[in-house]
Amino acid sequence: MTKNLQALPYIYEIEQYTPGQNTVSNKSVEKIYKLSANENPYGCSPLITSQESIDIKNLQRYPDGNAEKLRKIIAQKHNVSHDKIVCSNGSDEIFTLLCNAYLNKDDEVIYSQYGYLMYRIVTLAAQGKPVEVQAKEYAIDCHQMCKAITGKTKIIFLTNPNNPTGSYITAKTLEAFIKEVPKHIIIVLDEAYAEYVTATDYMTGLELVERHSNVVVTRTFSKIHGLAALRLGWAYANENIIDVLNRIRGPFNVSSVAQSCGILAISDDHFIACARSKNHQWRKTAMTRLQQMGIDVLPSQGNFLLLFFASIQECTRIDEGLKKHGIILRHMSAYKLPHCLRYSCGDEEANEYTLLCLERLMKQG
Repeated sequence: MTKNLQALPYIYEIEQYTPGQNTVSNKSVEKIYKLSANENPYGCSPLITSQESIDIKNLQRYPDGNAEKLRKIIAQKHNVSHDKIVCSNGSDEIFTLLCNAYLNKDDEVIYSQYGYLMYRIVTLAAQGKPVEVQAKEYAIDCHQMCKAITGKTKIIFLTNPNNPTGSYITAKTLEAFIKEVPKHIIIVLDEAYAEYVTATDYMTGLELVERHSNVVVTRTFSKIHGLAALRLGWAYANENIIDVLNRIRGPFNVSSVAQSCGILAISDDHFIACARSKNHQWRKTAMTRLQQMGIDVLPSQGNFLLLFFASIQECTRIDEGLKKHGIILRHMSAYKLPHCLRYSCGDEEANEYTLLCLERLMKQG
């Protein structure tokens, strides 16, 4: 590399995010079942897929830089103030903006073991210091996260429910944790999978924003709304934090097409309810059948299950065997779980075929 074209040295120490596979090497496979990215197997709202719904005749025009209509429909849907919402190019943009805005060099960012990989990346990119707190039985340990706080701590990331473990923080534990954290530390509640939760003791952080000025809630349209290709997300926080994010985000960070699709997606209560119901059904069915095969599975509140195998070798054998049949799960070595595969719940055809192949492969072992 030409010396004059080198980036700052610390950039080269950041390990690039690696998404789940979407292809297999076996060219004879007639159909690929991609169950590696926690995508909605039912697509998106039919309100969006009708050609008349999205205006593509004015692509020469810049989008609404404030996403006014989208913010208002989000606020109406969730009964919150639209003035405390900022829309973004996926939740990842919010994470990046927060780190850029609030971290000085070597300030600390706390997140849990087995947490979303981007927390570490955005922290390092802002020259912060990532602090990974050991999980407790594969779940976020709020007590240990509090103990990890130092005078250098500026941000804490909590994924609720967590990816890839599927665990969640109960309402009681979450409220107690937030009260214990000093008010100058930003607590980011990443609720990418909130719409899939069926647990009765779960609470969204949206109402906590009203009581705690240091809480930021992020949501995405990539999961239950099925708009992963459009990269659309939003954050809810107090006016001071929203003001900061608006000052440093791109002027037109959310495209017109994404805004239009987001408005339709969040308005389609029937599609959301059906996707949630089908996911709950298959999540429960798949877990039962996997356990009957002798595969350990963590209970999950997301649209995925984390599968544990007896060894790394066994996990690799199963993974390769599934790919020969066109089935792609997410190998979890990047999360330091090399003996695990993450199985995104698919539609009926994908789930039945995957479970059948898994059963055959387990018997071969």
